[in-house]
Parts: sequence; structure tokens; C-alpha cells
Amino acid sequence: MDDNKPSHHQAASGKRNRWFKDKFVTASDFSLEQRYMIERRRMLTRAVAGWGMVYGMDLSLHSDSTGPRLDLTPGLALDRHGRELFLPHGVSFTARELILLGELHVRAQKIRESGCQAKEGQKEEYRGIALLSAHYGERELDMVRSNRSCECGDNEYNHVQEVVQLSLAPLNPGEGLPWGIDGCGDCGCHPPYGTLGVPGYKVQQTAPHDRGPHDCLAACLANHFIAREGAALCDVNGIATALHDPVPLAVVALRINHCGHAEIDRIIDANHPRKLVKNNELLFDLVRGCDLTRVAKISWAAWHRQPYPVPLHKFIDMFTRWSTFANATGDVKAEPKSEADAQTKAELEAKADAAAKEAALAKEQAPRQVDGDASEKGNPPLSDAAPQRQAFTEWGAPLDTGFEFEFTGPVQIATLTPETVQIIVYVPDERSGWLQPWLVPINGLRPQPPHKCDPPGTTRGAVVQVSSPWVYDELNNRNTLLRWQTSRVEIHIRGDLILDARGQAVDAEALGMRPTPSGNGSPGGTFMSVFSIAPEGKGEEPR
Repeated sequence: MDDNKPSHHQAASGKRNRWFKDKFVTASDFSLEQRYMIERRRMLTRAVAGWGMVYGMDLSLHSDSTGPRLDLTPGLALDRHGRELFLPHGVSFTARELILLGELHVRAQKIRESGCQAKEGQKEEYRGIALLSAHYGERELDMVRSNRSCECGDNEYNHVQEVVQLSLAPLNPGEGLPWGIDGCGDCGCHPPYGTLGVPGYKVQQTAPHDRGPHDCLAACLANHFIAREGAALCDVNGIATALHDPVPLAVVALRINHCGHAEIDRIIDANHPRKLVKNNELLFDLVRGCDLTRVAKISWAAWHRQPYPVPLHKFIDMFTRWSTFANATGDVKAEPKSEADAQTKAELEAKADAAAKEAALAKEQAPRQVDGDASEKGNPPLSDAAPQRQAFTEWGAPLDTGFEFEFTGPVQIATLTPETVQIIVYVPDERSGWLQPWLVPINGLRPQPPHKCDPPGTTRGAVVQVSSPWVYDELNNRNTLLRWQTSRVEIHIRGDLILDARGQAVDAEALGMRPTPSGNGSPGGTFMSVFSIAPEGKGEEPR
């Protein structure tokens, strides 16, 4: 046996009282019992729950006659050694009341020692950023006199009160801001080098629906380090404080003035520095993907996976009419959303009417074609209103369509590029019946105006834009392939390529027959909407 290692008897822990009749109990026995219960609770807390913020402790900054003040709401946090930092009610404090650590303490002390001789309003001696953290603390209360048999008792504190202490520690901007999420480390669960050549050794394979395999998870837990009992508490102005176990709350900008007093200018970040304790409710919300952005609305929802085909003229109308998030009913009289839209709509309709009259007049004056005339093939006429809508569009410019979609939250406009959306029309081959895919040429996605409280560079919706020459050449063409047989349309929105305001991929997976909202609880995926197009003159949906 290695003499340097304790035996299993020597490694025992958890000494506690054994109660029996007529046992003589002293203060040390009661302290032992209390210490045992506290240490066991903290051990389970740090091993099972972890450490960080549990709830609450929201920060806000305001100013009054005393200067800038921070408000901290009620909340609960756990430090690395399982101590509870419980704040039953909100508190308000200035930076002068906080514990200054490291360089901040040294700077403030030097300035105070030099004397407050500078004039009021003089530029502060120090300005920088700092990490605001919470610490567990104990304060002794209620002094009493102990009654000993020798009548020479001493004064003793009768109670201990647990408190929350706050500190400011300096940060180096060049090293980046602290991040509350630990990176994924190497578990060390690879097969041992010496076992790879052992006959009969077989690496366990992952079972279906398993995130293991089990031996890998077991190795990770075997090598997992749990902080043991914390170091001794440090006395800070009469309060025993766990200075070495901070729970980060926020990054703040502060200054130390000419008198050595710290003041907080603003809160830089009160979210990213926080390490979170994932309680059951939070984990359940994460499993369901409650934090993800989804596809909330699509303008063609009435067509999504319906058993009846959409009339061809209504599909063409989605590319040629004025649209302000239409509902795919074919109504070209969509209501404008503002006075500017109404004026623009009126101008466009006036131009469209003029173009329609010119086209009708040209049609009457044009000679009848004999060879290749599409009317001889039995083609029904296209709708009278739709083709002329393109006449007043600048040739080659992107054309807004009626295909629009919205999200449940803001997404980054920079990620809304043409390849994030696909409109594929599958047309049957005349001879073999094979479905031939034809991709609609998407030129861009025009973002909707941002919401008032959304971050800059984000939007909650977009309009699909297509090539105007394609609309004129293909959809206005009397010999278009869509006129002859029932075709199928698939619209894909690629959530993997679209990032929300937090930099997370949109949960875009379509679910069953429901058009929206999208999502299966995981980032990314593709929203696919399917409907069919009937030849001209057919496909009217049942009333």
C-alpha cells in the first residue's frame, strides 16, 4: 500500500453526533451538528445544481442627490462552494459602498493617502471597466454575556446573519469581457492507449437515441472536478466574506475621482458575465426551444399543403400585383398600411390602367398570328389585370412579390441573402412524366422596417424579390409551362443560414400540416411549404 495515500478508513468524512440517552451535550456538539448539516447541503448543491445565478438580481442605474446609484432586485445565487447568496428584498447602493479589489483598491488607497486637494470638478484620477460580483458573507449579531460557572463569562455574539457582499474587480479591455458559459473541454474519455492493442478489446458504440456511449459519460464524470470546501472567509469591515468565490453580475464602467471615491458611470453588460444555474424549469424551456426564433407568418398560408391546387392566375398574381403582406386570396385591392403606401399604390394603379389600355389597343390593331398562335392550341387567356402590372417596373430591377414571411423575433439583415430562400416549381415532363425542377430567380430579400425596440441591423420580416425580366418573359408568356399541367411548388426558408439578433440560427423546421409557427426545438433546419398549381381555368378551391 502507498503510505502517502490514506486508507479507506482514513478517508472517511461526515463526522456527526451519535445521540443516546443521558448524553452530555456541549456547545461543540451543537456546532458539529450544525456544521455537518450545512456542509452536506452545500456539497449536494455544488455537485448537482452547480453554481451561478438562480434567479433575480437584476441591475439598473439611476442618479439622485448622492450621485449614481445601482439598484439590485431580490434574487438567489450559488457560489462555487455551494453557499447560498440570498437577497430577500431589493437594495440600492453607491460604488463607495462596494469592496474594491486588486488594482482598484490600490489606486483608490493611493489617491486617498495623497489627500483630497484637487478642486471640485477636476478630471478623475482613474477611469476603466470593472466586474461587479456578489459574495457570500456572514455577520455576527446580538452581543450577550455568557454565564459560566466561574462567573467570569465573556461577551459573545448570539447569532450569525448571512449577507450578500458586492465587489468591483478591474478588467483589462484587451483581454475581452468575461463570459458566463464554460467552453466544451476534453472529457478524456478516449480509449486508453494501452488497451487499443489488447485482443478482444472493443470500443463501445453509441446506441440509437443515445448521447453516450455510457463509458464515455462515466469517464467524464470520473474526471469531473467539484470544488471542495471553500477557503476561510476574509474579514472585510467586520463581515466574514468569501472574497475568493465571486458570482459575476455585470461589467460596468467606473471612475475613481480625485478624492479616491469610486463612481459607476454605466452598466456595460449585465447578461454575458453571468454564469447560470439551469433549474428544471429553465432546462425544460431549453428542451422545447423557447429561446429560439421561428417563422411566425407566411403570406401564402392559405395554400400551404392544401388538397386542392391553386389557380394559375392567383399564383401569377403573387408576382405581378401590389402587395402589403397579402393573404394569398388573389385580391389585388390590398389595403395600404400608410398614406405613403396609398399614394404609391394609386400611382401604380394609374400607370397599370394606362398600360392596360395601351396593350388592349395594340392587341386590336395587331394582325392575327397564324403559325404558332397559342390560341389555336386551346390555351385559355391569362388574366387581364396581371400581365400589365410589369409594364411600369424598371427593366431589370428587383420586383417585390406577394411572398412575404415574418419571424417571432428580430433577425440579422446581413444573413437575409437570396440563397436563404428557394422557390422551386416542379413541372411534369410531357413525355415521361418526370418532375423537372425549375428555380424561380430570386434577386433579393427586402427587409421590413425594424421594430422600435429591436437592435440596429435587424428585421422581423422580408419580402421575396425576383427578376422583373423573368416575370415578363415567363409568367406573361402565353406558352409558359405552367399553363398545361398541374405543377407542384416548394418554398424553402433555410433557417441554418438565417441568424437572429443573438447570433443563433432560426428554428425553421415545418411541422405537419400547420403552416406556422415553425420549429422542432433545435436551431436551424429548413421550413418547407408545398402547394400545387392548376392549369389556367382549373383548380378553383371548393367554397
